[in-house]
Amino acid sequence: MAYATAVNFAEKYGSDYAARLLAGLEPGASADAASLDSLLGGASPSDPAEDALQRGIDRLVRQLDDRSDLANTYLMQAAALPLSAATIAASPLVGYVCDLARCSLATKPGARTDQVLADCDTAIKWLDKVATGKVGLPNIPEETGSKISVSARTQVYTDTLWDTY
Repeated sequence: MAYATAVNFAEKYGSDYAARLLAGLEPGASADAASLDSLLGGASPSDPAEDALQRGIDRLVRQLDDRSDLANTYLMQAAALPLSAATIAASPLVGYVCDLARCSLATKPGARTDQVLADCDTAIKWLDKVATGKVGLPNIPEETGSKISVSARTQVYTDTLWDTY
């Protein structure tokens, strides 16, 4: 499950920036913010430029899924997954997943700015702090004892059982 959507991405960075970034991923894509907003709203592409932009959106969605999976490798050390909607909404997780996806998508010359790299670094540091318990997730009850519990049936071995082997 992705923690962030393409709409979250466009809201965080603005439609103009998101359209330019996504248009840079696919040759011939429209960098028009109105086209992006229309496609994110569920409209079908109406021309080749919007088709290319839609492919860029599809790549963004895959990156958001991949970056959410990466976040889970940290989060699973601190909480049971999947996280509740309340925990996701009350934490900076959605924004950090967007930052990680943006860093992965910003591959064109000049796209991976110092700010893009700094945001990515901040996201990873936050996830690491969550994993090591230095930062807690909201709406997660404090646990006591081990995060892993194991239960098993008691095995009783009798002479009869041993005789069969």
